Amino acid sequence: MNLVEFRTLLRNYLNGQQSPQEDRRLDRWYEELGADLELSEEELTAARKRMKAVIDTRTQEKKTLWLFTSTARWVSAAAGLFIVISLGIFWSMDDSVTYTNTSSKPVTVSLSEGTTVEVNPGATLVYSKSFPSDRREVSLAGQAFFKVSKDPSRPFRVYASGTITEVLGTSFWVRSSEEQLQVEVRTGRVQVSQQAKLQPISVLLTPNQQVVVNLRTQRWVSGLVEQPQTTLPSSFSFSNAPVKAVIDSLEKAYHIPVLLAKTPLERCTFSGTLADSTFYGKLELLCKTLKWSYRIEQKTIVIDGRPCPTSP
Repeated sequence: MNLVEFRTLLRNYLNGQQSPQEDRRLDRWYEELGADLELSEEELTAARKRMKAVIDTRTQEKKTLWLFTSTARWVSAAAGLFIVISLGIFWSMDDSVTYTNTSSKPVTVSLSEGTTVEVNPGATLVYSKSFPSDRREVSLAGQAFFKVSKDPSRPFRVYASGTITEVLGTSFWVRSSEEQLQVEVRTGRVQVSQQAKLQPISVLLTPNQQVVVNLRTQRWVSGLVEQPQTTLPSSFSFSNAPVKAVIDSLEKAYHIPVLLAKTPLERCTFSGTLADSTFYGKLELLCKTLKWSYRIEQKTIVIDGRPCPTSP
């Protein structure tokens, strides 16, 4: 859990609005924190004092008193975060914005540096009004589509369900729930990693690739998205064209590797149009015409079949 998520949970906690799912997240996070972070008694005491001073200025006296007398676990956990704060890793609490889409349609949120986020109904996005000079970080619960403004000097990170999705400039989906996290890349390159692990899992995704994480078993499965989208315009119309040229056009438009299982297949030619169909529709039409078949192997398409007859 990062500080952005922590702020949201803390705000709900102080207002008595935390859900059972948030309670479970706090339990899991606190257990992980204890395994990865060792603090001296002096550090804990100093952090408790700092935390109390901050909360005193932002909450009613009654809520603050109840927090510190009945939740010692919270205080100890938050102490670790305040030591992180003291190192200047995250921005000020006063600079954060929490937006929840309570409507029945997606709503676009524009961030200060040019990134746009299409927040789906029921989703919550936490972000900074003005990002620091060296990073851009947001937190997401639910589903949203990101179009990240390019800025090589400031990585853009999305924290969701114990993972970090990091990019410099791209567009992608993040779908976060209690059971599962799914990241789908439309354009650019995206790095998805675990949070708070000594040896975190990390996956690099390119256009039309995805990773699905089972949050209970921590099983990560990467592969192709269900409906690949073109990233470059193409006519997909061919007249007696070598099959290799057809495959090259598909790879350039969708950024998905397509391999021929046998070298002799390259001698075949194809005539027709593949424009009015999906990526898999194009593959099916190509293979049906040449009496071939294709299969998906993780992030790659493999085409197989009999070589075309040679001219006498």
